[in-house]
Amino acid sequence: MVPSGWLQIPSLATRPNPWSSPSTCNKLNLNMATLTFRVVSWSRRASRPHRPCRRNGFTLIELLVVISVIGTLSALLLPAVSKAKGRAKAVSCLSTLRQIGLAMHMYADSDPNGYLPFDPRATNSPAWIDALAPHVGDLNSVRTCPSDPLAARRKLWKRTSFVLNQYTSTIAEESPSFSVDFAAPARVADPDGREYLLHPASPKLASYARPSATIIVFEGSNLGTRLPDGSDSSRQRAIYDDHTHPDTWGLGWPHVLADIDPYRHGQAASYLYADGHGSLIPAEVMKKRIENGDNFAVIPE
Repeated sequence: MVPSGWLQIPSLATRPNPWSSPSTCNKLNLNMATLTFRVVSWSRRASRPHRPCRRNGFTLIELLVVISVIGTLSALLLPAVSKAKGRAKAVSCLSTLRQIGLAMHMYADSDPNGYLPFDPRATNSPAWIDALAPHVGDLNSVRTCPSDPLAARRKLWKRTSFVLNQYTSTIAEESPSFSVDFAAPARVADPDGREYLLHPASPKLASYARPSATIIVFEGSNLGTRLPDGSDSSRQRAIYDDHTHPDTWGLGWPHVLADIDPYRHGQAASYLYADGHGSLIPAEVMKKRIENGDNFAVIPE
């Protein structure tokens, strides 16, 4: 018996053993298993290689690399694109000259004497190409070369990018009112008043001995005379030369450049021949011909 007021402590023999309970053991085993799984799982994760976290966008270095690659590709491709555009313009120019050549043949067929168009050379006269209007659908489509930097001005003043070969486009006519007539092949008068041509008149188109070697149209470079400011642009003034002056070409290449532009398409230019075909010829080829005394404007025999 325990006296009243005393704390009764059960003996160890009578205390319940928590470890002897089946439910407690099962919980303990489950906790141990869970802990073991977590430890093993953590160790496996620790043993895996480190994976960087995913990110959006580029670093500054990557951006600079991309920009440099784009710049390099542009530097490589732009010259090729420019050359391709230049070739396309040269092909277009040749096509234009072929249309002009066809129209000139139609003009010669309809002309009573079989002549090609000529440059009137009068101050207010239309350009020679206007004579082809009845034989061309759209005259403005063949008026200028696509590579001509002055094409817009030439169209404004109703001129053309192309010049006639004076040897194939001039017609000799008697003109007693001038001692020297520049409106036709140049002529002079002797003291007795008799006139002499400095070079013969152009022959008929059908009479050319070698039409495939006879150049009749060049790409022009001469701008002619500038009109005063305020001039009426609607008037057809001959402010651009429409013909060459091949009599002076024997003096050297600079005189050729004063009439034609052999570098219209980079290092070459287009030429129209009497048989109607066009050809793109390097400037150096034509320059060597002049240097060797071969005036390519002369009608070959």
